[in-house]
Formats: sequence, C-alpha cells, structure tokens
Amino acid sequence: MKTLLVAIVGNDNFGDEAMFKAIYRKLLSRGEEIVVATYNVDEAKRRFPNVNFIKIPILSKHQYLLGLMGKNVLSIDISRFDSLYISGGGTLNSLYPLHVFNIYLMVREFRKKRKYVEFRPQSVGPFFGRTKPILEFLIKRIVKFSDKFYVREQASYEYLAKKNLKIELHRDDAWEIPADSSISLPDGKYVGLCIRPWKRQEDLLREYMKELVKEIEKLNYIPLFIPIAYGGSESYIDNAFLKGIVPGIFLDDLIEMDSLTPETIKDIIGRCCFTIGMSYHFNVFSLSQGVPSAAIYLDEYYKIKNLGLYKAFGNPKLVFKIPETPPSELLRTILEISNI
Repeated sequence: MKTLLVAIVGNDNFGDEAMFKAIYRKLLSRGEEIVVATYNVDEAKRRFPNVNFIKIPILSKHQYLLGLMGKNVLSIDISRFDSLYISGGGTLNSLYPLHVFNIYLMVREFRKKRKYVEFRPQSVGPFFGRTKPILEFLIKRIVKFSDKFYVREQASYEYLAKKNLKIELHRDDAWEIPADSSISLPDGKYVGLCIRPWKRQEDLLREYMKELVKEIEKLNYIPLFIPIAYGGSESYIDNAFLKGIVPGIFLDDLIEMDSLTPETIKDIIGRCCFTIGMSYHFNVFSLSQGVPSAAIYLDEYYKIKNLGLYKAFGNPKLVFKIPETPPSELLRTILEISNI
C-alpha cells in the first residue's frame, strides 16, 4: 500500500513534528510505503533526512478558481497512491485559507477515485471575514468526503456535530509520543511557561507575564520558559519576545533548540511542578503526563484549541482569558484545583 501523508513539517514547531512523527510511525508499522507532502521541503528534509518528501504545490488564483469549478489542478499524481492521510493540526480555519483550498482539492480527487481518506485529530475554526462562507462550505465537503475525520478537542467536535457531520473525538496524536530524558537540567522547582507572540499583542503579554512571574517567584518557584515554536523569525518563536523584560530561565539559552526533539521537550515539561501555557501542544505535553497545568488565550483561535482541549481531556476551570484574569487569581486557582 502506498500512502500520501500531508503534514506541516519543517516550520520549527515541536508540536507539528510530534503529530507528524506519531502518524508516520503508525503507518510505517503497518508496512505502508509513505510519501509526505509538505510546504517547506528543504527544512523538512534537514530535520527528517530519511523521509521521502514532496512539495505541496502553490497554485495561482486562476488555478484555485478552476479547482473550485471541478477541474483537477493538482500537480501531485493521485493515481500513485492508495490512500490519503492528513496529519493532525489547527490549520482548517480562516487564518490559513489557501491551505484549506489545497486540502479540499486533494481530498476531492481521492474521493473521486474511491480511495481511502483519513484526517488525524484536527481543530476546526475560527472562520471570519470574507472567506468565512466559502471556507465553511469547503470544510463541510472535506468532512463528508473523508472516510474518517477525527477532532482533537470539544469545541471543534461541537461545531461539526451541529452540522450533522460524521466525526470522532480523539486525543491529539502528539499525546502518545514517548518522553526522552536524555537532556540534563539543573535541579530546581520549575514552573514551565510557554507564551506565543500573537496578533501583535506582545506589549500586553509582556506586562502580564511580568506580573505572573513576580507571583511565581514569591512562592519560590523558578520560571522556566520552554518553546514549542522554536525557530524562524522572532515574531513566531515562543517566549523570545519576553527576554530581557521578564525574568526567568529561557531553555534556548541553555540548549541549542535545533538539537532537541518533541520527545525531549515533552520530558522537560514533565519535570515541572506545574505549567502555564498558550501553546496548544505545550498544554498537550503537560496533560498527557499528568503535570498540573493551566492554559491561557487571547482570542477565539486559542480559545477553540485550549478550552476545547481542557473540556475534552482536562479541567476547563484551568483555562483563562487574559488579561481579564489577574495573574494572582490564575496562580491561586491552579494551586488550589491541583492541590499543590
């Protein structure tokens, strides 16, 4: 059996890498021959040199229009493959419209040829702006065309269930990856933190984190900033925008991030007394190891992912909108609920 696996790989994100590695290993264990379609092929090959990558084509507006009219505009030869798998993710929304179009075109062509299509656990939404109607239409078609469509949190499950679509709630594939304890850290009472620069709200986040860290240090814990998004521009890297402003230990000052893996990051998170994170996969790595954890969000995108996650597999009382929730209240709540 030859499988086409679509995965976001090569964008310096341990969460995306974890989901990819989990489903890739699972397919390999079945004896599948796997080709992986992604956008950043060069970086993906650097991180995973033994994987067969091909590039997801970037289409012109004219090609997308032809595709929506029913034409096959893909440069990927679907006839080479017996099945299509889509790695887990949070890209089926208005933030990534071209990706949604690409996925729709691939799924439709596999469906036409009566070939198996499976989506590993996804988050769906939010949808907004001028693209909202067409993207919601395409998502509905994508789910209907799929043999299996898994969602990874409660908010997406409820959204699609209301549309009478056949879906299943399933833990994120990253939940299952093992922890690798090969990285040494100094002993300490760590509180793991992961804060993503988001929607040009860096100043707000800096002020909030200064107050939160002050409260953490009053309790004699050591703030340890652990990134999930670890490379690329500073506008993308977790925690980097806090350096020099918010006190604490930043993991990338101790260890070269490119030398780490999702498994080593998961283990480091597992050594923390408790964690507070905006990154969805930071919270997945905490919950999957039984680490007391709280999630924060600024907008609907991370509300869907984090509140949905904790409603399904955690405690939704430990999800907080900031800056509306004062840092002292957030900290007091996690300590009380988690009996720390």
